[in-house]
Amino acid sequence: IGIRWMPISAVTASARFRTQGRSFITVSDISTVTTTNDTRVQDYNVVFTPWPFLTSQAGVILEDYGNVSAASAINTQTRNISELTALSIRFPASIDLGINFERKRTRNKLNGAESPKEAWRTRASYPLMGGGQATYEFEVERNSGEVLGGVLTPLNIVKYSNVLKLTFTLPQSNPLLSNIQVIGSFRGVSYADYLTPGNSFLGRLVTFEGALIF
Repeated sequence: IGIRWMPISAVTASARFRTQGRSFITVSDISTVTTTNDTRVQDYNVVFTPWPFLTSQAGVILEDYGNVSAASAINTQTRNISELTALSIRFPASIDLGINFERKRTRNKLNGAESPKEAWRTRASYPLMGGGQATYEFEVERNSGEVLGGVLTPLNIVKYSNVLKLTFTLPQSNPLLSNIQVIGSFRGVSYADYLTPGNSFLGRLVTFEGALIF
């Protein structure tokens, strides 16, 4: 179910509600195992655009999650609260800047313990001469635990990510070939796992791609 409301032209409010329930039955020679999975989600969002070059957004997602399997002694019951704040600005000369902050709190309904997860993301793009575009993305994530594979999993990770991408589009006069696109990118990742230090790593990736657009 979805609801959308525009009290004034600069404000758009929306709400979505979703309920999902699934049950799995596994039959073997010696036993029958039933696994039940239930999810109820409430998603509220407000977008404010006072000027064409400025957009802000705020939202919250409330999720009740349950996963029960008697055979494997799994009983996951959580209340997950996700909050989003975002800002997008278009400067003169088509320079775009986007910043958003997300925070998720996973609360164990059985013992009341909470596991926070936070992420900052920044994206900037700038047009280059000759039909090019430069894009830079930076992300910081701190995660203390969340539901993974139906089980509430404790974590203690910090991740930093940098991405620089250069895209050039070269128009062609050929009637069969519209343009040629060349993309070069660099990605650097720093991943620190404080519960399992052996999983920590530093990674770098450089890629070059070409495409023919007909």
